[in-house]
Parts: sequence; structure tokens; C-alpha cells
Amino acid sequence: MQDWANVLNIDIWRMIRITGLPSSEQVTTLDLYIEGFEIDITPDSWALILDTSMAIPFCVLNDSTRGVCGASVVAW
Repeated sequence: MQDWANVLNIDIWRMIRITGLPSSEQVTTLDLYIEGFEIDITPDSWALILDTSMAIPFCVLNDSTRGVCGASVVAW
């Protein structure tokens, strides 16, 4: 993330793409969901810490972005 627009648009459950991983890894690109984040800004530096996962751990009912679930379905 080289620009502030990306940092300011961070939100829970948005997907981010991590690229440029070492060739020794199983993959060189990861798509991860943001589960939480912390921004720490001091007079001398700033840090962005993201908690991520590869899957959303629950289903949001009738969410057009992640799929539509029935009334009795809580995960898929």
C-alpha cells in the first residue's frame, strides 16, 4: 500500500491482495479478507496492522456481495 487512499479505504471484510511473496512460498499472491485493523500514527512514523484470513468465518444473510443464504442457513 503505497498511497493514503488505499489506507483510508480499509474496512472490515474487504479483500486485499498481497503480491510479491518469495518464490519459496507455495503461492506468490494471496487474496485475504480483513478481519480487523489498527493504525498507529506517531510524530515520527505510522504503522498499519491488519488481521486477515483466507475465508469469512460466518455468513451474512441476504448479503448480495457474499451470496444469499436461506433463513435457516448460517454458513456455507
